[in-house]
Amino acid sequence: MLDPIQYDSIKCGHGSVLSVLQGAIFPGETAWQAPSFETLLANPTCFGFFVAPQKNRETPFGFLLMQTVLDEAEILSFGILPKFRKKGVGSALLQHGLYFLQKQNITEVFLEVAEDNLAALKTYQALNFKQYGKRPNYYNRQKGVTCSALLLKKLLS
Repeated sequence: MLDPIQYDSIKCGHGSVLSVLQGAIFPGETAWQAPSFETLLANPTCFGFFVAPQKNRETPFGFLLMQTVLDEAEILSFGILPKFRKKGVGSALLQHGLYFLQKQNITEVFLEVAEDNLAALKTYQALNFKQYGKRPNYYNRQKGVTCSALLLKKLLS
């Protein structure tokens, strides 16, 4: 059983933590570098949350990074470390972020997800995200293989 979790705000200065965490969450893919995260976090429209055990908040095992424009938001990056998956943590973190967006009067949320990321697709579908488009051959995988990105959106009420 998973220990109680907590959410902490992502802030400027967390770029290195995000880069390392993203690399561990998506092995085999190129993680964003810390300066790229810091550039995003310097923008007041970009924000997010770490998820960590209550007993050890300095060791996050997942994150959700979002950006808003007017009444819309985009999920820029989101993931949970492999050993913490399939425990409902990703869904809980995503719901926490969606609730925060609703409080900010955001009406629609967009994201893109790799077509082969079945666990993420299952989570998004359970939360009523709908596909509205596709970017063929968007993600580069190992050995020259590509994967399409599915474009999803959700209306917030």
